[in-house]
Amino acid sequence: AQLGRIADLQERLSTGNRVNRPSDDPIDARRAINVRVLLQKNEQFIGNIDDLQPQLADGEAALQGIVSIFQRALELTTQAANGTNGQEQLDAIAFEIDGLLESAFSAANTRTNGRTIFSGTRTLDDAFSATRVGGEITAVAYDGNDQVVSVDISDGAQVAANIPGSQAFVDTVDIFAVLIGIRDDMRAGNQANLSATRIGEISGALDQSLANLARIGA
Repeated sequence: AQLGRIADLQERLSTGNRVNRPSDDPIDARRAINVRVLLQKNEQFIGNIDDLQPQLADGEAALQGIVSIFQRALELTTQAANGTNGQEQLDAIAFEIDGLLESAFSAANTRTNGRTIFSGTRTLDDAFSATRVGGEITAVAYDGNDQVVSVDISDGAQVAANIPGSQAFVDTVDIFAVLIGIRDDMRAGNQANLSATRIGEISGALDQSLANLARIGA
Protein backbone atom coordinates (compact mmCIF):
# COMPACT_ATOMS: atom_id res chain seq x y z
CA ALA A 1 0.00 0.00 0.00
CA GLN A 2 2.83 2.38 0.85
CA LEU A 3 4.59 1.57 -2.42
CA GLY A 4 1.33 2.26 -4.22
CA ARG A 5 0.98 5.63 -2.45
CA ILE A 6 4.60 6.49 -3.31
CA ALA A 7 4.01 5.58 -6.98
CA ASP A 8 0.88 7.74 -6.98
CA LEU A 9 2.76 10.70 -5.51
CA GLN A 10 5.60 10.27 -8.00
CA GLU A 11 3.10 10.26 -10.86
CA ARG A 12 1.54 13.47 -9.55
CA LEU A 13 4.98 15.09 -9.31
CA SER A 14 6.01 14.03 -12.80
CA THR A 15 2.74 15.05 -14.49
CA GLY A 16 1.93 18.07 -12.37
CA ASN A 17 -1.65 16.77 -12.12
CA ARG A 18 -3.43 15.57 -8.99
CA VAL A 19 -5.94 13.61 -11.08
CA ASN A 20 -4.46 11.56 -13.91
CA ARG A 21 -7.35 9.09 -14.41
CA PRO A 22 -11.02 9.04 -13.37
CA SER A 23 -10.32 6.45 -10.66
CA ASP A 24 -8.00 8.91 -8.85
CA ASP A 25 -10.98 11.14 -7.98
CA PRO A 26 -14.19 10.61 -9.96
CA ILE A 27 -15.76 13.92 -8.91
CA ASP A 28 -12.72 16.06 -9.73
CA ALA A 29 -12.12 14.06 -12.92
CA ARG A 30 -15.60 15.03 -14.09
CA ARG A 31 -14.94 18.65 -13.18
CA ALA A 32 -11.69 18.57 -15.17
CA ILE A 33 -13.51 17.16 -18.20
CA ASN A 34 -16.13 19.92 -17.95
CA VAL A 35 -13.40 22.57 -17.79
CA ARG A 36 -11.69 21.12 -20.87
CA VAL A 37 -14.98 21.15 -22.76
CA LEU A 38 -15.56 24.76 -21.71
CA LEU A 39 -12.06 25.76 -22.82
CA GLN A 40 -12.59 24.10 -26.20
CA LYS A 41 -15.89 25.93 -26.65
CA ASN A 42 -14.27 29.24 -25.76
CA GLU A 43 -11.46 28.59 -28.22
CA GLN A 44 -14.10 27.97 -30.91
CA PHE A 45 -15.91 31.19 -29.99
CA ILE A 46 -12.64 33.12 -30.21
CA GLY A 47 -11.94 31.51 -33.58
CA ASN A 48 -15.41 32.55 -34.79
CA ILE A 49 -14.76 36.12 -33.69
CA ASP A 50 -11.36 36.16 -35.39
CA ASP A 51 -12.97 34.92 -38.61
CA LEU A 52 -15.68 37.59 -38.40
CA GLN A 53 -13.44 40.59 -37.91
CA PRO A 54 -11.95 40.85 -41.45
CA GLN A 55 -15.36 40.46 -43.10
CA LEU A 56 -17.00 43.05 -40.86
CA ALA A 57 -14.08 45.43 -41.34
CA ASP A 58 -14.30 45.11 -45.12
CA GLY A 59 -18.07 45.56 -45.00
CA GLU A 60 -17.65 48.67 -42.89
CA ALA A 61 -15.07 50.07 -45.31
CA ALA A 62 -17.33 49.35 -48.31
CA LEU A 63 -20.33 51.12 -46.75
CA GLN A 64 -18.15 54.02 -45.62
CA GLY A 65 -17.08 54.28 -49.25
CA ILE A 66 -20.74 54.43 -50.30
CA VAL A 67 -21.34 57.25 -47.82
CA SER A 68 -18.39 59.17 -49.28
CA ILE A 69 -19.68 58.54 -52.81
CA PHE A 70 -23.07 60.04 -52.01
CA GLN A 71 -21.58 62.96 -50.14
CA ARG A 72 -19.66 63.77 -53.31
CA ALA A 73 -22.73 63.08 -55.46
CA LEU A 74 -24.67 65.60 -53.36
CA GLU A 75 -22.03 68.25 -53.97
CA LEU A 76 -22.00 67.59 -57.71
CA THR A 77 -25.78 67.43 -58.06
CA THR A 78 -26.24 70.66 -56.12
CA GLN A 79 -23.66 72.27 -58.39
CA ALA A 80 -25.34 70.94 -61.53
CA ALA A 81 -28.83 72.01 -60.42
CA ASN A 82 -28.03 75.66 -59.80
CA GLY A 83 -29.00 76.70 -63.33
CA THR A 84 -25.71 78.38 -64.22
CA ASN A 85 -24.07 75.43 -65.98
CA GLY A 86 -24.11 74.89 -69.70
CA GLN A 87 -24.45 71.44 -71.23
CA GLU A 88 -20.71 71.06 -71.55
CA GLN A 89 -20.29 71.54 -67.81
CA LEU A 90 -23.19 69.19 -67.09
CA ASP A 91 -21.60 66.50 -69.27
CA ALA A 92 -18.33 66.88 -67.37
CA ILE A 93 -20.12 66.48 -64.02
CA ALA A 94 -22.05 63.50 -65.41
CA PHE A 95 -18.73 61.87 -66.28
CA GLU A 96 -17.66 62.10 -62.63
CA ILE A 97 -21.03 60.74 -61.48
CA ASP A 98 -20.48 57.77 -63.79
CA GLY A 99 -17.15 57.18 -62.05
CA LEU A 100 -18.92 57.25 -58.67
CA LEU A 101 -21.41 54.70 -60.01
CA GLU A 102 -18.56 52.37 -61.00
CA SER A 103 -17.02 52.77 -57.55
CA ALA A 104 -20.33 51.95 -55.86
CA PHE A 105 -20.74 48.85 -58.04
CA SER A 106 -17.24 47.70 -57.12
CA ALA A 107 -17.87 48.28 -53.39
CA ALA A 108 -21.09 46.26 -53.56
CA ASN A 109 -19.10 43.28 -54.87
CA THR A 110 -16.42 43.49 -52.17
CA ARG A 111 -14.82 40.14 -51.33
CA THR A 112 -13.07 38.90 -48.19
CA ASN A 113 -10.93 35.78 -48.46
CA GLY A 114 -12.41 35.08 -51.88
CA ARG A 115 -16.03 35.31 -50.73
CA THR A 116 -18.51 38.06 -51.57
CA ILE A 117 -19.71 39.68 -48.36
CA PHE A 118 -22.96 41.28 -49.59
CA SER A 119 -24.51 38.31 -51.43
CA GLY A 120 -26.23 36.62 -48.48
CA THR A 121 -25.20 32.97 -48.45
CA ARG A 122 -24.26 32.91 -52.15
CA THR A 123 -20.75 33.96 -51.31
CA LEU A 124 -18.97 32.36 -54.25
CA ASP A 125 -20.63 34.65 -56.83
CA ASP A 126 -20.76 38.42 -57.20
CA ALA A 127 -23.57 40.06 -55.29
CA PHE A 128 -24.51 42.36 -58.17
CA SER A 129 -24.38 42.22 -61.96
CA ALA A 130 -24.53 45.19 -64.32
CA THR A 131 -26.20 45.76 -67.66
CA ARG A 132 -23.94 47.90 -69.80
CA VAL A 133 -24.46 49.88 -72.98
CA GLY A 134 -21.35 51.24 -74.63
CA GLY A 135 -19.38 50.18 -71.57
CA GLU A 136 -21.51 52.24 -69.17
CA ILE A 137 -23.78 50.82 -66.49
CA THR A 138 -27.46 51.28 -67.34
CA ALA A 139 -28.95 48.92 -64.71
CA VAL A 140 -27.78 46.85 -61.75
CA ALA A 141 -29.39 43.61 -60.51
CA TYR A 142 -28.96 41.84 -57.17
CA ASP A 143 -27.92 38.21 -57.68
CA GLY A 144 -27.55 37.19 -54.03
CA ASN A 145 -30.21 36.18 -51.50
CA ASP A 146 -31.62 37.75 -48.34
CA GLN A 147 -30.20 35.22 -45.88
CA VAL A 148 -28.16 36.39 -42.90
CA VAL A 149 -25.33 34.22 -41.57
CA SER A 150 -25.33 34.08 -37.75
CA VAL A 151 -22.21 33.06 -35.83
CA ASP A 152 -21.94 31.90 -32.21
CA ILE A 153 -19.68 34.14 -30.12
CA SER A 154 -20.62 32.73 -26.69
CA ASP A 155 -23.19 30.42 -25.15
CA GLY A 156 -26.60 31.65 -26.31
CA ALA A 157 -25.17 34.70 -28.12
CA GLN A 158 -24.98 35.10 -31.88
CA VAL A 159 -24.09 37.98 -34.16
CA ALA A 160 -24.87 38.50 -37.82
CA ALA A 161 -21.79 38.03 -39.98
CA ASN A 162 -23.20 39.86 -42.99
CA ILE A 163 -25.70 42.36 -44.34
CA PRO A 164 -27.35 41.18 -47.57
CA GLY A 165 -26.85 43.48 -50.53
CA SER A 166 -30.61 43.74 -50.95
CA GLN A 167 -30.70 45.52 -47.59
CA ALA A 168 -27.49 47.50 -47.95
CA PHE A 169 -27.86 48.81 -51.50
CA VAL A 170 -31.36 48.32 -52.94
CA ASP A 171 -33.69 48.32 -49.94
CA THR A 172 -35.75 51.48 -49.49
CA VAL A 173 -33.48 53.28 -51.95
CA ASP A 174 -31.78 51.68 -54.95
CA ILE A 175 -28.47 53.50 -54.78
CA PHE A 176 -27.47 52.42 -58.28
CA ALA A 177 -30.70 53.69 -59.82
CA VAL A 178 -30.16 57.02 -58.05
CA LEU A 179 -26.69 57.49 -59.52
CA ILE A 180 -27.80 56.35 -62.97
CA GLY A 181 -30.71 58.79 -62.83
CA ILE A 182 -28.48 61.67 -61.79
CA ARG A 183 -26.01 60.97 -64.59
CA ASP A 184 -28.74 60.69 -67.22
CA ASP A 185 -30.54 63.83 -66.01
CA MET A 186 -27.31 65.77 -66.32
CA ARG A 187 -26.73 64.56 -69.84
CA ALA A 188 -30.30 65.46 -70.75
CA GLY A 189 -29.88 68.91 -69.22
CA ASN A 190 -32.78 68.25 -66.85
CA GLN A 191 -31.66 70.54 -64.05
CA ALA A 192 -35.19 70.87 -62.68
CA ASN A 193 -35.37 67.15 -61.93
CA LEU A 194 -31.94 67.24 -60.30
CA SER A 195 -33.24 69.83 -57.87
CA ALA A 196 -36.76 68.49 -57.38
CA THR A 197 -36.06 64.75 -57.20
CA ARG A 198 -32.43 63.66 -57.22
CA ILE A 199 -31.21 65.64 -54.21
CA GLY A 200 -33.94 64.05 -52.08
CA GLU A 201 -32.98 60.60 -53.37
CA ILE A 202 -29.37 61.23 -52.41
CA SER A 203 -30.47 62.06 -48.85
CA GLY A 204 -32.37 58.78 -48.72
CA ALA A 205 -29.36 56.86 -50.00
CA LEU A 206 -27.16 58.48 -47.36
CA ASP A 207 -29.61 57.64 -44.57
CA GLN A 208 -29.83 54.03 -45.73
CA SER A 209 -26.05 53.65 -45.96
CA LEU A 210 -25.44 55.24 -42.57
CA ALA A 211 -28.05 52.97 -40.94
CA ASN A 212 -26.36 49.86 -42.33
CA LEU A 213 -22.95 51.21 -41.38
CA ALA A 214 -24.25 51.56 -37.81
CA ARG A 215 -25.48 47.94 -37.86
CA ILE A 216 -22.05 46.67 -38.81
CA GLY A 217 -20.45 48.88 -36.17
CA ALA A 218 -22.76 47.47 -33.52
